[in-house]
Amino acid sequence: MSVNPAWGTADLARELCNQMIESGTLKSKPAFIRSDRETKLAEVFEGCGLDGQKMMSFSNPGPLETLFRKHTNCEVWVEPTLLALLAMLPREVATAKKVVEMDEETKREMEDAKNKSSQLQAMRDRDRGKGKGGKGEFFDDEGGYGRGGGGKGNS
Repeated sequence: MSVNPAWGTADLARELCNQMIESGTLKSKPAFIRSDRETKLAEVFEGCGLDGQKMMSFSNPGPLETLFRKHTNCEVWVEPTLLALLAMLPREVATAKKVVEMDEETKREMEDAKNKSSQLQAMRDRDRGKGKGGKGEFFDDEGGYGRGGGGKGNS
């Protein structure tokens, strides 16, 4: 099935559910199963701006997969739904080498995580060797720092 660029988010959800029913990955009875899934998909598509025009803008399956997974929570239905969604892409797009690039928000998050990790590592390095109670180290009754003799009878 090919995607119509004029489809809105609800149209895409309806057509995807039709395809999933045809392939047996979605039950049509009882009717609420299909209507609930269609409503859920329309909400997801609305949230990520996925419509017929957006589907036609992809040059490989990577960005679609990233977009869809980013707006879902790894529920059990996500994988078969994603496979059906990818099957709706034009053949040359669906079979193109998958290229996934980070968006600006993800790049910022990665940079923040690197900075935080570097700061934590610097704190750990700074704290090493400061007598934080490692093997053979102790604090005496007056709050002083010393090293144990390690042998019997040493006080």
